[in-house]
Amino acid sequence: MANSIFISYRRADSQHATFAIADRLRWAFEPGEVFFDRGSIRAGNEWPDSLRRGLEAARVLVIVIGRTWLTIADEWGRRRIDDPGDWVRREICSGLAARENGATSVIPVLLGGAQQVRAEALDPALRALADIAPERIDDHAWEDGLERLIVAVAEAAGISRIVNRGDRNPNGSPSRPPRNFSEQKRLSDAEVRMALEQLARWQLQWGSHPWGVGGQAQEITKSYDFDSFADAIDFMAQASKEIDAWHPPHHPRWENQWKVVNVYFSTWDVDCRVTKLDIDAAAKLDRLFENRRVHLQNG
Repeated sequence: MANSIFISYRRADSQHATFAIADRLRWAFEPGEVFFDRGSIRAGNEWPDSLRRGLEAARVLVIVIGRTWLTIADEWGRRRIDDPGDWVRREICSGLAARENGATSVIPVLLGGAQQVRAEALDPALRALADIAPERIDDHAWEDGLERLIVAVAEAAGISRIVNRGDRNPNGSPSRPPRNFSEQKRLSDAEVRMALEQLARWQLQWGSHPWGVGGQAQEITKSYDFDSFADAIDFMAQASKEIDAWHPPHHPRWENQWKVVNVYFSTWDVDCRVTKLDIDAAAKLDRLFENRRVHLQNG
């Protein structure tokens, strides 16, 4: 399979972060779609020829830019990006030329506070890079940045991502569910609090979540108390069957601590913000809890 995605980077600038980006792109797409020099160039292959073939086959050039990408210099203090023989420069010139002809898309990726490269910092051969809107991957929102990059690469390359990887990312975190309800309206904190006035003991909170913008999720939460650990687990088992039957299905994040079940609702499809789906789901779960309590009392 030809490599549709070529990753350009400077080892002295962003080597380890680029390893992680390459691994995630390989995880998201079919084997062989991603060209990354560490792993794509095998022993016995001619390095320059392998790079040229990778560039020629690429439909997307991903340029990873860290804070020192532009200013890294050789032993005489000359910027490497200005050297006609510099391979990063040659990769970018090749990608920009192919972009001009409509053969390749170019996606700059800014890491960890790196700023978009300004046109006045580049010579004419590279200046078009400054006009391309970049993606950004920050340390505090790594998962969200990777997800945006995967979506952008898939659209630019015209290839499909692999949607079933055991529901796990390479680092063990849960993979983002398919986005089915993107038309849902995100509610402000004030709108959420107003809606929760109709529900008993539900509260609004913000917490960490890898799918939320900036790694933060807006959630509504409630604790259900039971007479025993067994009762708490029985409720979760009963509720899980009912939740799977909801249309659309809207699953909680929940946890059990002895006789207590803590429940959190947020709409993952819209970057972990509360929508009417969450308010409705909370009301349904309250009804399940109340119906179960009445059934046990009449028992």
